[in-house]
Amino acid sequence: MPIPFAGRLLSIALFAIALAVPAAARAQLTSPDTAHWTWSDLRSQPAVDTSQLRWLEDNVPIDEAHALLSRIGQLSQPAAIQMLPSLSYLEGNQSSRSLRLLADSLAIRPAAGWAGQVRIAYFLARSRKVILDNASGSTYQPRFSGTPFSLPAPPSAKPQPGAAVALSLDFAPAETLLAIIGTPDIPYHDALARISTPAFDALVIHHGQSFYDITLTREQLALNLVHASSTQPLDELYRYARPGGFYHFADVRENADRYRALFATLAAHREDIARYLNASLSPYLPAGTRIDRRVSFYFDDLSDGWGYNDIAAVPLEYYKDDFARMFNTMVHETFHAAQAAVRRTSTPPARRLPTEADSAIAQAFSYVLGEGTANYLAPTLARSAASADSMSRAGAAILAELVAMRGGDWNAARAQELLNRGVAGGGPFYWLGAAMARELVARDGPAAIGRLLQSDGLAFAQAYISRVRPALLLSEPVREAVRQLAVTP
Repeated sequence: MPIPFAGRLLSIALFAIALAVPAAARAQLTSPDTAHWTWSDLRSQPAVDTSQLRWLEDNVPIDEAHALLSRIGQLSQPAAIQMLPSLSYLEGNQSSRSLRLLADSLAIRPAAGWAGQVRIAYFLARSRKVILDNASGSTYQPRFSGTPFSLPAPPSAKPQPGAAVALSLDFAPAETLLAIIGTPDIPYHDALARISTPAFDALVIHHGQSFYDITLTREQLALNLVHASSTQPLDELYRYARPGGFYHFADVRENADRYRALFATLAAHREDIARYLNASLSPYLPAGTRIDRRVSFYFDDLSDGWGYNDIAAVPLEYYKDDFARMFNTMVHETFHAAQAAVRRTSTPPARRLPTEADSAIAQAFSYVLGEGTANYLAPTLARSAASADSMSRAGAAILAELVAMRGGDWNAARAQELLNRGVAGGGPFYWLGAAMARELVARDGPAAIGRLLQSDGLAFAQAYISRVRPALLLSEPVREAVRQLAVTP
């Protein structure tokens, strides 16, 4: 599922960032001892802000504070910290409120000596705490919780006759990224070469779709990996202040050993996982469908799960050891891979779609079918019934606007904006399609989903209109447009 970040930008500043402070220019401050100071020692230093120091003492363990101030002391002078916010251009994430506050704070030139160092430590540590403390309810899980492995109970629906999904687990993309990040100061061209493979082609293509705020490029991916592997003080301080920074690769570096242990846990339970996925998907596939699919594990920002052709991708850093959410995403994304397999062996109806408006409406219903049925099986987000209904109605409103433009002044740019809004970030089309699928399954059983996967989005809408009375989610103009467009030659 794509995660939108409004206002993400990439600029030429990406390449200026590489001008990190050289090691030879770094100078250690000497009094008090940078490795063995006490909070009392720092309080005795001239011009140190005692309120900032008190906050550090209350919120940062002493060993962590020692390491932080030691790293700050490796800068040639405290004022070098003013370069740190420019690293955010690598992520294109200048819209983050916590990042803006950090950038504004560090834009003011700090004093020399310990007064400046303490000020820097305060703002970096506060940034880290805000990010970690405010992550509850987010799709991104910032910490490992120590939860033991477990699988959810499988669904009660029975498999369709002869339908089965065989599953394998592919750790190669995540292992490649972990190896790159674990190579200190890896050269840019080495990182670029290692992500120039089909697995990362799929990532770049998927994350380059129009509903993302920025187009992910291989260069952006490589630069984030380089800075995540860097031993330069500015990069290390940025990773500390923004523990999910550098496209989440800061997290991967900090928790590398835990991710390796997670690989081993998942691999040890691969047969149990495969049985659970088969039980979750086979009731909703056409009878006789046998699919061999793999789930590929990645680390990547912007989306907590995605599919491209036969790849069902699960970015592990979003879940860590939150196994319930992880397996929910596996079901969702593997069902997308199953949808693609069914389409390749099916002959969808020939549609006469003579205008751009007709094609856009058909595309909208294709999203409603594909994302909606996957969201019915495994919702991308836990929503209350009222919230899910509100999202469904927002999806219906998008369809209504597209249909209204078809009958009046067609605006292609507006249409694309509406389509993007329908799918971005687990958008309204996910919930509209799930609501439609739920009604059809209630009337015709799980087999209804498998049959409709062999057709197209207009057939899905037509089935909903004919079987669900009244079809209140879709307005009369939308229902009439479906009836017109679903006619085959």
